Amino acid sequence: MLLFWSLVCIAGALGGVLTTLVTSDTVMLPRRVEDTTWQLGIIGNVIVGAAAAAASWGLYSPYSQASVLAIAPTTASPTVSALTMAFLTGIGGTKWLNSETQSDLWQATAAKAAATSVDSAKAAQVLTSSATAAFIDNPVD
Repeated sequence: MLLFWSLVCIAGALGGVLTTLVTSDTVMLPRRVEDTTWQLGIIGNVIVGAAAAAASWGLYSPYSQASVLAIAPTTASPTVSALTMAFLTGIGGTKWLNSETQSDLWQATAAKAAATSVDSAKAAQVLTSSATAAFIDNPVD
């Protein structure tokens, strides 16, 4: 059964890697962008993807109804659909968490912008930037 859990976690981790590769605002290592906001980076996305896949597989896999204290081994095995679900859950879990981080950064950027004077060049730059770039590249004057 450990092999099955490992396969599911690997599928979820690959989903986390895919999310990182298709996201424009990617960092390798986790970093703090603001006092309360962290970017997970690829390492964090791999961990979140694996954890989300494991949780999903624990709920919906053939093993979901197996007794934890069973003496006899179960005959359930992972299916292609279960591993596919783990992969997609890894993508979805990391995408959701990254969206939450982006939302926090956009709120912080808006608060910075409200505290500064009107500058149409900065406004145009923020409009076309990623959340992290908009936050970091526009310090309060």
